[in-house]
Amino acid sequence: MRTLAGRHPGDPRYTRLVDELLAGSPEVRDWWPQYDVQARRSGRKRLRPPGRAVAEYAFTAFHLAEQPERTLVIYNPGP
Repeated sequence: MRTLAGRHPGDPRYTRLVDELLAGSPEVRDWWPQYDVQARRSGRKRLRPPGRAVAEYAFTAFHLAEQPERTLVIYNPGP
């Protein structure tokens, strides 16, 4: 969300959503101005599918050069 809002600083849809989040959440008001966004291209995530145990996955994200807001993320079950 922060990455996309940063890519489209004048887009009223993002501005409106961020304003709503800031108005409705003290936590967002605390961390939004402090958080520096760095795009992650790969890493590991822990996910909990409904009704199942936590599982760890490796992920890789691919961004389209012409449309960087479009991302394909591939998850691979970890060891």
